[in-house]
Amino acid sequence: MSREGQIVLGSHALQTSAYDGDNGQMTHTVAPNVTTSGETARFSGNSVKLMGSAVQATDIVFDGGQSEVVAAQAMNTRRESTASGGGLFRAKKRHTEYRETPVIQPSLLKAKNTVQFRGKTAELVGAQVSAKTLVNKTTRGLTVAPPTGMMIHKAESSSRGLFSGTRVKQNVGQEVMVATTLDVDKIVTLGAKLKLISTELGEKVSVDDVYETAKRELKSWNIIESKTTGIPAPVLMVGALVLTIATAGSGASGMYFAIQGLMTGNATAGAALAAASFKTLCLQMGANFVANGGNAIIEIM
Repeated sequence: MSREGQIVLGSHALQTSAYDGDNGQMTHTVAPNVTTSGETARFSGNSVKLMGSAVQATDIVFDGGQSEVVAAQAMNTRRESTASGGGLFRAKKRHTEYRETPVIQPSLLKAKNTVQFRGKTAELVGAQVSAKTLVNKTTRGLTVAPPTGMMIHKAESSSRGLFSGTRVKQNVGQEVMVATTLDVDKIVTLGAKLKLISTELGEKVSVDDVYETAKRELKSWNIIESKTTGIPAPVLMVGALVLTIATAGSGASGMYFAIQGLMTGNATAGAALAAASFKTLCLQMGANFVANGGNAIIEIM
C-alpha cells in the first residue's frame, strides 16, 4: 500500500500448486514490472522501493529520501510421503520429506549513461546494474548487498513393529545468496560512504573514492535425531519364558514336568530337572535374541 510521497514498484509472483493428499508441490514464477523511457526515468518521493522490477532508460535517477532496489522473493515447496507394512507380524514404515527452495528475482537497472542515487540513503539488495557510471550522491550512504534465502530439507522415517519402534529425523538447512552485480565502467562517490557486501563488479570498473567491502557469511546446519522405543529385551525374554512354561512348550517340557513333579512331592528329582531345563532354555532364548538383533521371536510348539 502506498502512502503520500511513497513509490512502490513491484513484481507479480505467479503461483502454481498441485497436491494429492500429503504429497504435492507449490512453485512460483516472478514476472517483473517493466518501466522503459527514452530519456530519464526519475523516482522521487520520501520513500522509493523497486522490488523485482526492471527499468530501462538513458539515465535513471533516484532523488527521494530513501531508495531501495531489491529482489523479489518467493518460496517453492515440495512434500512427499510414503507408507508401507503394518499388521501383527510386519513392521509399519513411514517416510516423509519436505523441501523449501527460495526463488530470487533481482531487479534490473539498465541505463545508457548513468544510474544516480541522490537521496538520504540508498540500498541495492538484489539488483543487476548496467550503465556507464554509477553515481552515489547520498548524504548517509549507499549500501550494495546480496539477497539471501534459505534452502531447507526435512526428512522423517519411522518403523514400528510388535515390540519396538525407531524414528529418525533429519533437518538440513543451507543459506544461499544471489550477488548484486555492478556492470559499470566507473563508480563515483560524491556524498557519503559506499559499502559493498559480496558484490560482483565489472572487470574494468574503477572507483574514484574510498569504499568499504565486506563478505556475507552463509549459515548452514545438519541435525539428525534418532529414537528407539519398545520393551527392553530382558523383560521380553522373561515374558517369553513364562509364556513357554505356562503352555508347556517343547523348549520347556522339562521345566513343565519338573514343576509337575514338585507339585506331586518328588522334590529332589523335580528340582534337579527344573534347574537343568531352566538353564538350557535361557541359553536358547539368549542366543535367539542375539541372532535377531534384540527382537523377540517367540515360537510355541
